[in-house]
Amino acid sequence: MAEDDSYDPHHAIVGGHRIPLPVLGILRDNALCYFDDAWLLREFPEYVAADDILTGMEMFDDDGGHWRVRAVRRASPAPGPRRWWQFWPFWKAPNAILEFDLDRLDQIGFPAVRDRIIKLTKVAMADDDPEDRKEVLANLRRAEDLKDLAEELGLPDHMGFFD
Repeated sequence: MAEDDSYDPHHAIVGGHRIPLPVLGILRDNALCYFDDAWLLREFPEYVAADDILTGMEMFDDDGGHWRVRAVRRASPAPGPRRWWQFWPFWKAPNAILEFDLDRLDQIGFPAVRDRIIKLTKVAMADDDPEDRKEVLANLRRAEDLKDLAEELGLPDHMGFFD
């Protein structure tokens, strides 16, 4: 199914579903992704497409929507070999345009998503300075929506995909 190319700043059409933005994703390895614009749910660095990183990702929206990515398809052809001029420092490698097949899961409230992110953050920060960890976790507990969680973790600074 082709994705809808019309732009809506508050929703993304993903796998035929109209999903409110922002969306927080948890990959199979528990890495986090943040998508606050529809194009971030379509365009990914080529290595993401090649390594099938997104299959199995759980996605959460602010309206309680809960999804799992069942399959990922390439909507754009894989780029061919890079030319010599594509190695210049200011050349941006082409992104892969991807489409998802989604399974809708049971709705989940924001407090449950926040608790899950806090647990993942505790594990990720286990070796960090205890005072830093305490401050980050306190800020996450005060978060009122996905945007607050993402901002505390610095996810918007990574253009959606946190690697």
